[in-house]
Amino acid sequence: MKLIEGGVTAPAGFLASAGKGGLRKSGKSDIALILSKRVCNAAAVFTSSRLKAAPVVVTASLISAGKGKLNGAVINSGNANALTGRRGLRDAKKMGAHAAKLLDVPAGRMAVFSTGVIGQFLPMNKVYAGIESAVSALSESLSAGSKAAEAIMTTDRVRKEVAVEQMLADGRRIRIGGMTKGSGMIAPEMKGLHATTLTFITTDAPVSGSYLQKCLDRYAEDTFNMVSVDGDQSTNDSVLVLSNGSAGGPSVRNDPMFEEAFGYVMRQLSIMLAMDGEGATKLLTVEVNGARNAQQAKLAARAVVKSNLVKCAVFGGDPNVGRIAMALGSSGCDIDFSKLDVSIGENRKCPVISSGIVTDKGRKAASMMKKREVKFTIDLHKGKGSAVALGCDLSYGYVRINSAYTT
Repeated sequence: MKLIEGGVTAPAGFLASAGKGGLRKSGKSDIALILSKRVCNAAAVFTSSRLKAAPVVVTASLISAGKGKLNGAVINSGNANALTGRRGLRDAKKMGAHAAKLLDVPAGRMAVFSTGVIGQFLPMNKVYAGIESAVSALSESLSAGSKAAEAIMTTDRVRKEVAVEQMLADGRRIRIGGMTKGSGMIAPEMKGLHATTLTFITTDAPVSGSYLQKCLDRYAEDTFNMVSVDGDQSTNDSVLVLSNGSAGGPSVRNDPMFEEAFGYVMRQLSIMLAMDGEGATKLLTVEVNGARNAQQAKLAARAVVKSNLVKCAVFGGDPNVGRIAMALGSSGCDIDFSKLDVSIGENRKCPVISSGIVTDKGRKAASMMKKREVKFTIDLHKGKGSAVALGCDLSYGYVRINSAYTT
């Protein structure tokens, strides 16, 4: 596998663009388009929140009605189109229909996504203008993919994209590219057709729809669903994967080389989300080993990475290991605290809890906690279950951003 430049336009046959409709106060691009020259097999996972934004409902319905066939997606930033009732659903449908008409693709083949402030109606005249602007800028260039990645940003500080080239088991070379956005309101619990993060992955491999969904379900659980910036699940969380088959050859099914590349792209995008959390100054990685099973390990890892007290300690570089133990105790995971081991740093460099007792490594631990990337390794000595969760610290910047988000 080779890491290459670009994002969603790195695979053959995909175009992208950004347009300006005036939805964002900053005046920056606020509409993104992704388009395939040929129809794609599509797979998706969406927020499991009971409050689902209108585009989530509409896109899930489109994928179901079209039996997993799409040509692309239209995305707006600056407005989530959530908590907008029937009007929001109509507006989401209009948004997709307008894009499909201008792109000359069949009705119902353009998925719709939104991100931004909750509780406001979409100004459709601005949405239409932005779509028209984006259509005129469509390109296969890598820079077009990057511009699309910038157009979907809200409080993100940097655009997030990645692409790889991989040789499949039968010798074919394929590409997978992706872009994501998300900085706050991130603690996804996404389920197949039922993440704010919006993520778009494209591949020129001819992957069957069922296999694409299988891969997405598997890797979403171990990547995006293990990220927490602030513990709040969005109304709009979504991951969409499009396979257009431009690489040619037979349909890809059960190929470990494809899965390796797909999993890598998912992991890299999820790491980018955690590193760019609102106000974040540090990346937090929590690795749990020795749990009774994988599900128990995930409970423990998520509890630690979501704890506001742990996040504050990470921000301040304070090795308050009691907070880690506290989070584990309320996680629901089966733990024998007399066997608990916790280390800080790569390769378990600094043991801070050994067999349930706090060690005398406080000074060294404080030094480890000052680093840009902080890692906790937890061993429960209960079984073979393991999991990794990603997050960030909780800083003054997070409070500043979210105390004035709509004003």
